[in-house]
Amino acid sequence: MSQFINTFSKGDSMIDRKGRLFGKINIIDLLFLLILIVAVVGGFSRMRHSPVAIEKTSKGKVTLLVEEVRMPSVENIMEGSELYSFEKGSYFGKVSAKKVVPFEDATEYKGQWINAPVPDKYSVYVDVDVDIAENDRAYLISGDEVRVGGEYRLKSKTCTFNGICVGIAVTGE
Repeated sequence: MSQFINTFSKGDSMIDRKGRLFGKINIIDLLFLLILIVAVVGGFSRMRHSPVAIEKTSKGKVTLLVEEVRMPSVENIMEGSELYSFEKGSYFGKVSAKKVVPFEDATEYKGQWINAPVPDKYSVYVDVDVDIAENDRAYLISGDEVRVGGEYRLKSKTCTFNGICVGIAVTGE
């Protein structure tokens, strides 16, 4: 401590000519060490909150809404098709049913807002049979969290689409 006080009482600076802090450690090395520590602590805290391993799945049904698509897309969403995650390629489930309705969009008509059908555009409600698990935070399909209101990009052998989850039901073991 007395050496520290003597150093500053002589008018010396904290960083010497060689860039060392208090003449002991290089300032660049110190910055690198601090950045490394922050990265390790950040990585550890991020990994600590990963989902728990899934032991048991149940049969379930997820309903997806695919909006504003043309007839060729509607025709390629077929019952019996297997769906996969577009990003990961993991298995999502099998299409069990679909319901097609005309797509409606809000438009102004005579000073009022109305929902009017859009020509040649459709909304498709797709029921998908899935193996579903749950933890304290979410439902899980192939390890991915699924929630009502979430948008999911899926693909089959014949098409790719974005669907909004509008329903989740656990149907049994």
